[in-house]
Amino acid sequence: RIDRSFTPAHFLRGAQDAFVMIVEAFSAGDKETLRGLLDPVTFTPFARAIENREREGQKAHVEIHAIRRAE
Repeated sequence: RIDRSFTPAHFLRGAQDAFVMIVEAFSAGDKETLRGLLDPVTFTPFARAIENREREGQKAHVEIHAIRRAE
């Protein structure tokens, strides 16, 4: 009601875009991008998982071809 430009469709599109950016940054080990997209409480476990993966010499690769549905 306060933001007259708000539409659920636009919000969902933005959420989908953010999801893709977060998953791709996590896969790439890009903590700086994640830091800008996540609050500190959420960022911390992502960063730890990246650090653990790097320490163990593991790599991740993700390809998101489509998001079938967002609600």
